[in-house]
Amino acid sequence: MKNRFEKSEAPPDGVPGDPAPVHAAPDDPVMAGFAARLDEIIENERAMNALTARRIGLLDGLRRYSESEVVASLGGPDAGGGEGGPDAGGGEPHGWDATTVARRELVFELAAALRIPERTIEGLLDEAQALTMSLPATVAALTDGDISYRHAAAMLDQARSLPPEAWADFERVLLPDARELTVSKFSRRARTRRERLHPVSIGDRHIAAVAERRVWVQLQEDGMADLTARLSAEAALAAYERLTQIAESQSSPDDDRHLGQKRADAFADLLLSGDTCAAGADGDPLLSDAAGTVHRNVGHGIRPRVSVTVPVMTLLDLAEEPGELNGYGPIDPDTARRLAARAPSFTRILVHPVTSAILDVDRETHRVPADLRNALAFRDGTCRTVGCNQPAGHCDVDHTVAYAEGGKTRIGNLSHQCPAHHRFKHHTRVKMRNLEGGSIEVTTPSGKVYVTRPDNPFQRRDGWFAEPDSAAEGEGEVMPF
Repeated sequence: MKNRFEKSEAPPDGVPGDPAPVHAAPDDPVMAGFAARLDEIIENERAMNALTARRIGLLDGLRRYSESEVVASLGGPDAGGGEGGPDAGGGEPHGWDATTVARRELVFELAAALRIPERTIEGLLDEAQALTMSLPATVAALTDGDISYRHAAAMLDQARSLPPEAWADFERVLLPDARELTVSKFSRRARTRRERLHPVSIGDRHIAAVAERRVWVQLQEDGMADLTARLSAEAALAAYERLTQIAESQSSPDDDRHLGQKRADAFADLLLSGDTCAAGADGDPLLSDAAGTVHRNVGHGIRPRVSVTVPVMTLLDLAEEPGELNGYGPIDPDTARRLAARAPSFTRILVHPVTSAILDVDRETHRVPADLRNALAFRDGTCRTVGCNQPAGHCDVDHTVAYAEGGKTRIGNLSHQCPAHHRFKHHTRVKMRNLEGGSIEVTTPSGKVYVTRPDNPFQRRDGWFAEPDSAAEGEGEVMPF
């Protein structure tokens, strides 16, 4: 690898650059030792950059192999996929062709092997293809260790909206900056250069960008989560200013919240109830009734009947086991009890009093009845395909062994699959098999085997799952809750 201080790269547009810096070995032996260790870190960073470039090449190589060899093995790009049976999920027009099947299997294999979401894999494959085919000098700089993957990704992000014929000039001008600037400064420089080269007006591009607005949640530790919205800049800044005004207006001698906490509380109040109110130190809104009694208004907008599971002993205040908030995970017992207090109804899941195995019976119809759906939603929590976190409430209930092939409508043959993975299961060569306790074994076309486990497995206290008819002891005894 070359030393990046060997020569000075000419800045963009022919502006003369500063002389290249020269390293001098320190006379102080202590600092000489420090410099040696620093050099090791620098070389390690360069090696990691080179490995990242190697990963880009490998990803694109696997994509090209899939698009040629795998597609050919499936009958060629014009070969059509099957229509699927009654479990194949709705909305599938005419089956999948070989190209679609190969791509979906490629993404699934990588996602399962690397434990990365499929959407992230799609992005990595697209980035690898674009960098390899359209920004070769950037990949070469990454291979030499001169730039990081974040610099390469920033280059690609800004180049993507330019016409293909402008990419080479854009890369030539910006690459010297990538070698010298931090990622944030380089991104700003690249964004400015992109504006100068872009053939479409910023107004037209803004209209297209607004179409990509969305809101998403990222779960955090300790019962917290980030709610993020991508909006037009004027809407986001105006909303932030409005929250600031509300927060600054909520001041009293007894309110020790700082401005950021008040902003967050006002944001939650507006979304959940349409009004703003004072809040406690823990962020829970406080409401007063006609008599002036202050009540803690925990969980605006949450429907505890379907959203929170509370251990019975915790509900009775006889234990401190955490509750389970649907789509999040464990929550503290006090919050679980407060949410359960507002529940309009309860769903019973009957279990064996000794083995704790769910008491299930076969259904003779393809339709999954409501009580069994509720039990499945409690067990699975999310889509059961490897790496998918789509909440069960937004998924289909799928027969692992298709009903048309003799599969029973019972909990041991059912699982939640989001609509995309429901169709994926029926149109690709991925195989699934139910295991004990609600676990599912997934075998990919390349022969890799993965096991997905439910959020709340139905199991005996010794950890082994038993079908109801094999639980001989205490047969027929059912707990009343």
